[in-house]
Amino acid sequence: MRNTKRASKQSDVKETLAPNHSLIFILGTRPEAIKLAPVILEAQKHTGVDIEIVLTGQHPTMCISALESFGIQPTRIMNTLKDKQTILQLSAEILIELSTLNLEWKQSIVLVQGDTTSALFGAYAGFIMGSKIGHIEAGLRTSDSRIPFPEEMNRRLITRLADIHFCATKLNALNLQKEGISENMIHVTGNTIIDALVKMTTTEIHKSKRDIILVTLHRRENQARVISEVTRIIDTMAREEEIKYVWKVIRHPNPETTAGYSEDFLHNPRVEFLSPLPYPEMVSMLRKTKLLITDSGGFQEEATYLGIPTLIIRNKTERPEALESGVCVLIKDPVKELKKSILELLLNEELYLQRSKPSNIFGDAAASNRIINLLLEPSAP
Repeated sequence: MRNTKRASKQSDVKETLAPNHSLIFILGTRPEAIKLAPVILEAQKHTGVDIEIVLTGQHPTMCISALESFGIQPTRIMNTLKDKQTILQLSAEILIELSTLNLEWKQSIVLVQGDTTSALFGAYAGFIMGSKIGHIEAGLRTSDSRIPFPEEMNRRLITRLADIHFCATKLNALNLQKEGISENMIHVTGNTIIDALVKMTTTEIHKSKRDIILVTLHRRENQARVISEVTRIIDTMAREEEIKYVWKVIRHPNPETTAGYSEDFLHNPRVEFLSPLPYPEMVSMLRKTKLLITDSGGFQEEATYLGIPTLIIRNKTERPEALESGVCVLIKDPVKELKKSILELLLNEELYLQRSKPSNIFGDAAASNRIINLLLEPSAP
């Protein structure tokens, strides 16, 4: 990473974040790293813009690995993760460590992404220290403040701290306007995950042999009972000869996520269990995925762009655009709906073709450029 020296005179700066000339990216998880990487790369193109990349330590190894996939090195790495740590304990550690960093807070814009604990308390620390706050992927909402938990409340609180809101879609912007956020603080840019996806793709992204059924489950509200139900169904279906696809399950590092796996499922010879993959390998796998079963938010965006039929194991989604595209469908009751939905897609070619049409509803791979250009404008916060 090019680490530019701090400019001593305004005249030395070719382009400035008026009146700020410094960006502080605060992030802690793998998804944040992937979604912020294109924005960091875009910022690095501008001479005179000082960049700090602060890792909170929420997902220490995976976050660093994700940034390295884009050729980015963090400038500050915090040590906040402790064994058997609660969300409250992590929150306190992040705030304490951020308070010790010698950063030019008052001359900077703090940029956070999404709805993690790192994003919320990165924004709050910036607010307390006198920074302006930019929120990337702003305006996602469900109708329930506890679904998903705690992400839904995290993003609502970040909204109240932010000075500038970068929304992926028009619907996200409308959500903020309904909450009283001034229109001149809101910008629709597209989602930076599409920028990241395209950067990692060297061949035609919509044309690959699809022979993988990919499963990713991790949400707190699904842990134990729902994940157990889903994996029992998958265990049974994977053993059926009529389904001649490769089943791959990405295991989340949180042991609470995998606690619901049965012994039969863990030893199913037709199911391959994977650790979280480096992002280039993840993109390569997505291009070969026939069907995605997930409760992830980010995967909904990537699947919609790639046209991968997706079954979302959740009661609600903050990304209704994924449903509107026709690519994604909610599975609210896996016991009643999951097997039927899987068979319909795998055995009904006409339905599959209808559901596998790529959509750019989440962006056109230019979101990062728009975000940095907006921050470089003289009217920026």
